[in-house]
Amino acid sequence: MDSTIIKLIRRIYISSCIAIGVISPIVCYFLLPEFNIKQHPLSYFGIVERTSLFWQISLILISIGLYINGNRRIDELIKRKKYHILIKTLLFIACGCLFLTAIFTLEYNYWHHLFAILFFLVYNFFVFIFGLIRSLTYVRRGLFSVLIGCSMLLSSILILPFPSYGIAEIIFGTLVIFWNTILFIKSLKLMS
Repeated sequence: MDSTIIKLIRRIYISSCIAIGVISPIVCYFLLPEFNIKQHPLSYFGIVERTSLFWQISLILISIGLYINGNRRIDELIKRKKYHILIKTLLFIACGCLFLTAIFTLEYNYWHHLFAILFFLVYNFFVFIFGLIRSLTYVRRGLFSVLIGCSMLLSSILILPFPSYGIAEIIFGTLVIFWNTILFIKSLKLMS
């Protein structure tokens, strides 16, 4: 297969995953109007019959898209190759945990929470380390990822005032989508 076709397919897939990340919680909310974000986590969509299959497929597609996008951005933007193994390992663990979060729904309480917490912690750490390593070459550009990583960590504070962690998940998810979108757009500008 021609490399331009592969790049086009990758761009379409990553764009679709970003769109799925925005659209899937909204679709699930409309399919389940009694859902209350202050009372339930987003994972609740995975155990309700009307939304479970859609939610699980969305999470699986998003985890693969996050991995593909992150892996490409590491290759393009991290100039110091000696850090690639560390940062790619963090990305693989984080995306693998999101994938497993989709497989092990809230019905598997312990495993679901373990994989979800690992995803939130490791992906946050990945973005932060990505920014630190990138700032070794480009301080301003690396600072963007460091600030997003810190914001992701601070979003977990929203667990305190609410009985559920749904609000924190929405803020964290928004930051993940924002960070991936910005880096994806930057890479498109680099290509053209």
